[in-house]
Amino acid sequence: MLDILEDGPELRLSINEMKNYLQNRAIKKISTNPENIKLDFESNKVFITIYNEGSLEYYPVRKSFVMKLFRWFHFPSSQFRYLNRETLVSVLNDYLINIKSIPVTVHLENLSAITITSKNFIEISDNSLMGILEKYKVSSVEKNDYFTRFYIETGKNIMPIEGDNFSYGINIINSETGFHSLAIFSYISGYSCSNGALVTNNRDTNRITHYGPRRVTFSEELITAIETEKENLNLISTSLSDLSKTKIRDIKDEKYRLSKVTGMKVSNEIFRNLSERSTLYECFKEIMSFSKETGGQRRLFLEEYAGNFLDSYK
Repeated sequence: MLDILEDGPELRLSINEMKNYLQNRAIKKISTNPENIKLDFESNKVFITIYNEGSLEYYPVRKSFVMKLFRWFHFPSSQFRYLNRETLVSVLNDYLINIKSIPVTVHLENLSAITITSKNFIEISDNSLMGILEKYKVSSVEKNDYFTRFYIETGKNIMPIEGDNFSYGINIINSETGFHSLAIFSYISGYSCSNGALVTNNRDTNRITHYGPRRVTFSEELITAIETEKENLNLISTSLSDLSKTKIRDIKDEKYRLSKVTGMKVSNEIFRNLSERSTLYECFKEIMSFSKETGGQRRLFLEEYAGNFLDSYK
Protein backbone atom coordinates (compact mmCIF):
# COMPACT_ATOMS: atom_id res chain seq x y z
CA MET A 1 0.00 0.00 0.00
CA LEU A 2 2.84 2.40 0.73
CA ASP A 3 4.03 1.98 -2.87
CA ILE A 4 1.42 4.55 -3.92
CA LEU A 5 3.13 7.16 -1.75
CA GLU A 6 6.19 9.05 -2.91
CA ASP A 7 9.28 10.09 -0.98
CA GLY A 8 11.17 13.29 -1.64
CA PRO A 9 14.68 13.24 -3.12
CA GLU A 10 17.52 11.49 -1.31
CA LEU A 11 20.58 13.74 -1.56
CA ARG A 12 24.24 13.76 -0.58
CA LEU A 13 25.80 17.15 -1.27
CA SER A 14 28.59 19.41 -0.16
CA ILE A 15 27.61 21.82 2.59
CA ASN A 16 27.44 24.75 0.14
CA GLU A 17 25.32 22.75 -2.30
CA MET A 18 23.01 21.76 0.57
CA LYS A 19 22.72 25.40 1.67
CA ASN A 20 21.57 26.31 -1.84
CA TYR A 21 19.13 23.41 -1.91
CA LEU A 22 17.60 24.34 1.44
CA GLN A 23 17.29 28.00 0.51
CA ASN A 24 15.44 27.12 -2.69
CA ARG A 25 12.84 24.90 -1.02
CA ALA A 26 9.28 26.19 -0.81
CA ILE A 27 8.38 25.74 2.88
CA LYS A 28 4.97 26.35 4.39
CA LYS A 29 3.58 25.46 7.84
CA ILE A 30 -0.14 25.42 8.62
CA SER A 31 -1.20 25.23 12.26
CA THR A 32 -4.80 24.18 12.84
CA ASN A 33 -6.96 21.77 14.79
CA PRO A 34 -7.06 18.16 13.55
CA GLU A 35 -10.79 18.36 12.71
CA ASN A 36 -9.85 20.87 9.97
CA ILE A 37 -7.75 18.23 8.20
CA LYS A 38 -9.01 15.41 5.99
CA LEU A 39 -7.20 12.87 3.84
CA ASP A 40 -8.63 11.49 0.56
CA PHE A 41 -7.55 9.04 -2.11
CA GLU A 42 -7.73 10.19 -5.72
CA SER A 43 -6.00 9.17 -8.98
CA ASN A 44 -3.96 6.56 -7.10
CA LYS A 45 -2.55 9.20 -4.73
CA VAL A 46 -3.26 10.38 -1.20
CA PHE A 47 -4.20 14.07 -0.82
CA ILE A 48 -4.74 16.27 2.20
CA THR A 49 -7.42 18.94 2.46
CA ILE A 50 -6.88 21.63 5.10
CA TYR A 51 -9.48 24.19 6.13
CA ASN A 52 -7.21 27.19 6.72
CA GLU A 53 -8.37 30.73 7.51
CA GLY A 54 -11.71 30.38 5.75
CA SER A 55 -10.44 28.56 2.63
CA LEU A 56 -9.72 25.00 1.60
CA GLU A 57 -6.14 24.08 0.66
CA TYR A 58 -5.38 20.85 -1.18
CA TYR A 59 -1.96 19.13 -1.36
CA PRO A 60 -0.47 15.75 -2.29
CA VAL A 61 0.85 13.70 0.65
CA ARG A 62 4.31 12.17 0.86
CA LYS A 63 5.02 8.81 2.44
CA SER A 64 6.76 10.48 5.39
CA PHE A 65 3.51 12.23 6.40
CA VAL A 66 1.68 8.91 6.58
CA MET A 67 4.57 7.24 8.40
CA LYS A 68 4.63 10.06 10.97
CA LEU A 69 0.89 9.88 11.63
CA PHE A 70 0.98 6.11 12.08
CA ARG A 71 4.08 6.42 14.26
CA TRP A 72 2.17 8.94 16.41
CA PHE A 73 -0.22 6.10 17.35
CA HIS A 74 2.47 3.36 17.41
CA PHE A 75 1.06 1.50 14.41
CA PRO A 76 3.71 -0.98 13.13
CA SER A 77 4.89 -0.10 9.63
CA SER A 78 5.08 -3.82 8.74
CA GLN A 79 1.25 -3.89 8.71
CA PHE A 80 0.84 -1.33 5.93
CA ARG A 81 0.83 -3.99 3.25
CA TYR A 82 -2.44 -5.43 4.59
CA LEU A 83 -4.40 -2.21 4.17
CA ASN A 84 -6.27 -1.38 0.98
CA ARG A 85 -6.37 2.26 -0.03
CA GLU A 86 -9.84 2.95 1.40
CA THR A 87 -8.87 1.44 4.74
CA LEU A 88 -5.59 3.37 4.79
CA VAL A 89 -7.28 6.73 4.33
CA SER A 90 -10.04 5.85 6.78
CA VAL A 91 -7.56 4.88 9.51
CA LEU A 92 -5.52 8.05 8.91
CA ASN A 93 -8.63 10.21 9.29
CA ASP A 94 -9.63 8.35 12.44
CA TYR A 95 -6.17 9.02 13.86
CA LEU A 96 -6.42 12.72 13.03
CA ILE A 97 -9.64 13.24 14.94
CA ASN A 98 -8.18 11.41 17.96
CA ILE A 99 -5.12 13.63 18.34
CA LYS A 100 -5.31 15.24 21.77
CA SER A 101 -2.40 17.66 21.48
CA ILE A 102 -3.85 20.63 19.60
CA PRO A 103 -3.23 22.51 17.48
CA VAL A 104 -1.11 20.45 15.11
CA THR A 105 1.16 21.76 12.39
CA VAL A 106 1.19 20.38 8.85
CA HIS A 107 4.61 20.91 7.23
CA LEU A 108 4.69 21.42 3.47
CA GLU A 109 7.78 21.18 1.32
CA ASN A 110 7.52 22.12 -2.35
CA LEU A 111 3.71 21.99 -2.05
CA SER A 112 3.60 18.43 -0.64
CA ALA A 113 2.62 17.49 2.92
CA ILE A 114 5.80 16.03 4.41
CA THR A 115 4.97 15.66 8.14
CA ILE A 116 2.63 16.58 10.97
CA THR A 117 3.82 17.68 14.42
CA SER A 118 2.27 18.53 17.77
CA LYS A 119 2.26 21.88 19.55
CA ASN A 120 5.10 20.59 21.78
CA PHE A 121 7.51 19.90 18.91
CA ILE A 122 10.53 22.21 18.89
CA GLU A 123 11.95 22.34 15.39
CA ILE A 124 15.71 22.47 14.97
CA SER A 125 16.22 23.62 11.40
CA ASP A 126 19.00 22.28 9.19
CA ASN A 127 19.87 25.87 8.26
CA SER A 128 20.48 26.75 11.92
CA LEU A 129 22.70 23.67 12.34
CA MET A 130 24.80 24.71 9.38
CA GLY A 131 25.51 28.00 11.09
CA ILE A 132 26.56 26.23 14.30
CA LEU A 133 28.79 23.78 12.41
CA GLU A 134 30.73 26.45 10.46
CA LYS A 135 33.71 26.04 12.82
CA TYR A 136 34.02 22.34 11.87
CA LYS A 137 35.04 20.68 8.61
CA VAL A 138 31.77 19.35 7.20
CA SER A 139 32.71 17.15 4.27
CA SER A 140 29.17 16.40 3.07
CA VAL A 141 25.51 16.48 4.04
CA GLU A 142 22.96 13.74 3.39
CA LYS A 143 19.23 14.52 3.37
CA ASN A 144 15.90 12.79 2.84
CA ASP A 145 12.36 13.27 4.15
CA TYR A 146 13.21 11.60 7.46
CA PHE A 147 16.56 13.00 8.57
CA THR A 148 19.57 15.12 7.64
CA ARG A 149 23.08 13.82 8.33
CA PHE A 150 26.18 16.00 8.60
CA TYR A 151 29.61 14.37 8.16
CA ILE A 152 32.37 16.14 10.12
CA GLU A 153 36.00 15.24 9.47
CA THR A 154 38.51 15.22 12.33
CA GLY A 155 41.70 14.20 10.51
CA LYS A 156 42.20 11.33 12.99
CA ASN A 157 42.77 7.66 12.14
CA ILE A 158 42.33 4.31 13.89
CA MET A 159 44.25 1.09 13.17
CA PRO A 160 42.86 -1.45 15.68
CA ILE A 161 44.11 -4.40 13.61
CA GLU A 162 47.27 -4.39 11.51
CA GLY A 163 46.28 -3.54 7.96
CA ASP A 164 42.79 -2.28 8.85
CA ASN A 165 42.82 1.48 8.78
CA PHE A 166 39.77 3.57 9.68
CA SER A 167 39.17 7.29 9.56
CA TYR A 168 37.42 8.86 12.54
CA GLY A 169 34.85 11.61 12.33
CA ILE A 170 31.65 12.91 13.87
CA ASN A 171 28.11 12.60 12.51
CA ILE A 172 25.28 14.97 13.41
CA ILE A 173 21.82 13.59 12.62
CA ASN A 174 18.79 15.86 12.73
CA SER A 175 15.15 15.58 11.71
CA GLU A 176 13.09 18.62 10.83
CA THR A 177 10.16 16.23 10.34
CA GLY A 178 10.29 14.67 13.82
CA PHE A 179 11.56 11.18 12.98
CA HIS A 180 14.86 11.45 14.87
CA SER A 181 16.19 13.40 17.81
CA LEU A 182 19.21 15.61 17.20
CA ALA A 183 21.95 13.01 17.70
CA ILE A 184 25.75 13.16 17.79
CA PHE A 185 27.76 10.04 16.97
CA SER A 186 31.36 9.09 16.52
CA TYR A 187 31.72 7.80 12.95
CA ILE A 188 34.36 5.40 11.70
CA SER A 189 34.78 4.45 8.07
CA GLY A 190 37.14 2.11 6.25
CA TYR A 191 39.59 3.61 3.80
CA SER A 192 39.02 0.75 1.35
CA CYS A 193 35.32 1.55 0.93
CA SER A 194 32.87 4.34 1.66
CA ASN A 195 30.98 2.63 4.45
CA GLY A 196 31.08 3.09 8.19
CA ALA A 197 29.61 2.61 11.63
CA LEU A 198 27.97 4.98 14.07
CA VAL A 199 29.15 4.71 17.67
CA THR A 200 27.28 6.21 20.59
CA ASN A 201 28.86 6.85 23.96
CA ASN A 202 27.58 5.54 27.30
CA ARG A 203 27.10 8.91 28.99
CA ASP A 204 23.74 9.78 27.40
CA THR A 205 25.17 13.00 25.97
CA ASN A 206 24.62 12.24 22.33
CA ARG A 207 20.87 12.90 21.95
CA ILE A 208 19.04 16.20 22.18
CA THR A 209 15.27 15.86 22.02
CA HIS A 210 12.89 18.12 20.13
CA TYR A 211 10.62 18.38 23.16
CA GLY A 212 10.63 19.87 26.65
CA PRO A 213 12.26 22.80 28.45
CA ARG A 214 16.00 23.47 27.98
CA ARG A 215 18.60 24.50 30.54
CA VAL A 216 20.98 25.63 27.80
CA THR A 217 20.58 26.42 24.09
CA PHE A 218 20.67 23.77 21.38
CA SER A 219 23.90 25.34 20.16
CA GLU A 220 25.60 24.93 23.56
CA GLU A 221 24.35 21.34 23.92
CA LEU A 222 25.51 20.44 20.42
CA ILE A 223 29.02 21.88 20.72
CA THR A 224 29.51 20.20 24.13
CA ALA A 225 28.40 16.85 22.69
CA ILE A 226 30.73 17.16 19.66
CA GLU A 227 33.72 17.93 21.87
CA THR A 228 32.81 14.95 24.09
CA GLU A 229 32.72 12.63 21.09
CA LYS A 230 36.17 13.82 20.01
CA GLU A 231 37.56 12.31 23.21
CA ASN A 232 36.34 8.80 22.37
CA LEU A 233 38.98 7.82 19.81
CA ASN A 234 41.14 5.60 22.04
CA LEU A 235 38.13 3.86 23.58
CA ILE A 236 36.76 3.01 20.13
CA SER A 237 40.12 1.64 18.98
CA THR A 238 40.35 -0.58 22.07
CA SER A 239 36.78 -1.83 21.60
CA LEU A 240 37.46 -2.73 17.96
CA SER A 241 40.57 -4.63 18.98
CA ASP A 242 38.53 -6.52 21.58
CA LEU A 243 35.97 -7.50 18.93
CA SER A 244 38.72 -9.21 16.92
CA LYS A 245 39.40 -11.51 19.91
CA THR A 246 35.76 -12.46 20.51
CA LYS A 247 34.00 -15.25 18.63
CA ILE A 248 30.34 -15.00 17.65
CA ARG A 249 28.61 -16.81 20.51
CA ASP A 250 25.48 -17.91 18.66
CA ILE A 251 25.35 -17.14 14.96
CA LYS A 252 21.63 -18.00 14.67
CA ASP A 253 20.81 -15.61 17.49
CA GLU A 254 23.00 -12.84 16.02
CA LYS A 255 21.43 -13.33 12.60
CA TYR A 256 17.95 -13.18 14.11
CA ARG A 257 18.74 -9.98 16.06
CA LEU A 258 19.98 -8.33 12.87
CA SER A 259 16.91 -9.51 10.95
CA LYS A 260 14.72 -7.53 13.36
CA VAL A 261 16.40 -4.41 11.94
CA THR A 262 16.93 -5.37 8.30
CA GLY A 263 14.58 -8.26 7.53
CA MET A 264 15.67 -11.88 7.19
CA LYS A 265 16.73 -11.64 3.53
CA VAL A 266 19.31 -8.92 4.22
CA SER A 267 20.48 -10.61 7.42
CA ASN A 268 21.07 -13.88 5.56
CA GLU A 269 23.05 -12.00 2.91
CA ILE A 270 25.28 -10.33 5.52
CA PHE A 271 25.93 -13.61 7.35
CA ARG A 272 26.57 -15.78 4.28
CA ASN A 273 30.37 -15.43 4.65
CA LEU A 274 30.35 -15.91 8.44
CA SER A 275 30.38 -19.00 10.65
CA GLU A 276 30.62 -19.96 14.33
CA ARG A 277 34.39 -19.57 13.98
CA SER A 278 34.05 -15.94 12.87
CA THR A 279 34.77 -13.09 15.25
CA LEU A 280 32.48 -10.21 16.13
CA TYR A 281 34.96 -7.97 14.34
CA GLU A 282 34.42 -9.92 11.11
CA CYS A 283 30.65 -9.63 11.61
CA PHE A 284 31.06 -5.91 12.27
CA LYS A 285 32.96 -5.47 9.00
CA GLU A 286 30.42 -7.48 7.00
CA ILE A 287 27.62 -5.21 8.22
CA MET A 288 29.71 -2.12 7.39
CA SER A 289 30.46 -3.46 3.92
CA PHE A 290 26.83 -4.26 3.14
CA SER A 291 25.64 -0.87 4.36
CA LYS A 292 27.36 1.01 1.53
CA GLU A 293 25.03 -0.60 -1.02
CA THR A 294 21.85 0.56 0.68
CA GLY A 295 19.80 3.75 0.80
CA GLY A 296 19.96 6.44 3.46
CA GLN A 297 17.45 5.06 5.98
CA ARG A 298 18.59 1.43 5.88
CA ARG A 299 22.23 2.49 5.86
CA LEU A 300 21.63 4.54 8.98
CA PHE A 301 20.04 1.54 10.73
CA LEU A 302 22.88 -0.76 9.69
CA GLU A 303 25.59 1.67 10.76
CA GLU A 304 23.93 2.22 14.13
CA TYR A 305 23.64 -1.56 14.53
CA ALA A 306 27.32 -2.04 13.68
CA GLY A 307 28.27 0.65 16.18
CA ASN A 308 26.40 -1.23 18.92
CA PHE A 309 28.95 -4.05 18.65
CA LEU A 310 31.38 -1.89 20.58
CA ASP A 311 30.51 -2.97 24.13
CA SER A 312 32.13 0.04 25.74
CA TYR A 313 29.53 2.26 24.10
CA LYS A 314 26.36 0.26 24.62
